[in-house]
Amino acid sequence: MSYNQHVTLIRDLYKNFSVHDDRIARGIKCPLDLENTKLAMPNYQWLFPRTNYIVGIRHPVL
Repeated sequence: MSYNQHVTLIRDLYKNFSVHDDRIARGIKCPLDLENTKLAMPNYQWLFPRTNYIVGIRHPVL
């Protein structure tokens, strides 16, 4: 999303998952999007307006 490659993501989501099946939780893990939020967050807000965000933080050594 940070490099405006949202077309590939949306195509793969619709191709691999039923649009009407709300029982499937979908997610993506992309640490780069946290580094480049000026592009990524507006794209996420535009494409997934009802999305809840979870940010996980771990100790870099453990």
